[in-house]
Amino acid sequence: MKDFDSLKTLWEQAGDSLPSRENKNVQWSSQSRNYKLNLQNQQFRSALMLILTALLMIAMALFADFYKTLLTYIGMYLLAAICTAQAILFLFTWQRIKNIDETLPPRQHLQQWETYYNFRQKQIKWNMPLYFIFLNLAMGIYLFDLFQGRPIVNVLIFLAVYLGWMIFAYFYLGKRVLRKEEFKLKTIMDNLKQVEAQLTGE
Repeated sequence: MKDFDSLKTLWEQAGDSLPSRENKNVQWSSQSRNYKLNLQNQQFRSALMLILTALLMIAMALFADFYKTLLTYIGMYLLAAICTAQAILFLFTWQRIKNIDETLPPRQHLQQWETYYNFRQKQIKWNMPLYFIFLNLAMGIYLFDLFQGRPIVNVLIFLAVYLGWMIFAYFYLGKRVLRKEEFKLKTIMDNLKQVEAQLTGE
């Protein structure tokens, strides 16, 4: 009888530990999905705003009733092209996030996030400076004709405001968004490492 009771106890313990592991997987899968959707939405919203900006620039070039020279058209179409290219990059990044499968075991899932993290770090290093430079070059071409004949004081005030905003957006807002994104990615990977350690008993 004691042997039966001991065996029964082992079965009960095994039965209790398995759902616990399953619950950890389910709980983490839900958390990972939320993080993933948040990052996806961020990329998709950015792409959508840039596409709308590109369409607005094209509409202004075609239909807006103000004096435009060849240089003005070049600047406006360059702005539209740069916004479109950046939107495509955002959509490509969105697709990379979408392809991450949160139903995989923690080890494989962690590898997917680490691969994406390394990809994103490399992308940011070249993308942000190039986007900032080309966007402002196109803006300079567009504004060159618009400034012709304008009072120098008005031009200087506009340039001061514009440059101040661009510097603020690049060095503060842009860096802040990237810090938040990096924090989320590191949180995902750290939590996955903890789940994996718990499941393997390390």
